[in-house]
Amino acid sequence: MNRLTLTMLLILAPLIITGCASSVALTQPNLIASRDPLHAWLGTWSGTAINHRPDGSSFDFPMVIDIGPIEGSTDRYTWTITYGEGERRQVRPYELAVIDPDTGRFAIDEKNSIVLDTVLLDGALYSQFEIEGVRLSTVNRLGPGPDEMTCEILTTSTEAASITGNSQGVPPVGLFPPRSLQRAVLTRSATAN
Repeated sequence: MNRLTLTMLLILAPLIITGCASSVALTQPNLIASRDPLHAWLGTWSGTAINHRPDGSSFDFPMVIDIGPIEGSTDRYTWTITYGEGERRQVRPYELAVIDPDTGRFAIDEKNSIVLDTVLLDGALYSQFEIEGVRLSTVNRLGPGPDEMTCEILTTSTEAASITGNSQGVPPVGLFPPRSLQRAVLTRSATAN
């Protein structure tokens, strides 16, 4: 080892050691979060949902989502959605189950025999399902700002409105125009314990 290399090591050693110690110190508070894929989602989120229609009409209503750990469980969380208020208030006491966090697989258990596959992709929870001729695609994503969550539900028919392509070797393509888009940007008002 030449003299310049030895001198550089002696100069950089305290910085490297300090950097490593800082890195360890910074990661310790995040240890729980790294083991819990939903740690950043916990809390009470509230705001206004707006339902948009293709004809330009819309209506809005209050929306709250409560996400918290379930006592005694390591793989289930409350996922209670409240729509509206007063006489129109609807409370949906669902649960979010962790199926396989390494592959992003979760499930929304509606506690009534309906369990919706949910996948964590690029930081957002996605589900797609259909009921009574309507297909719903949902996405819940943290942001756009700190302590905000964006929730969207896009609806379409389960039957294609029309078919295009299907000639000269081109496969048929079914078209499913959106019927509505429900969007809410919710703000976290409390963090679950």
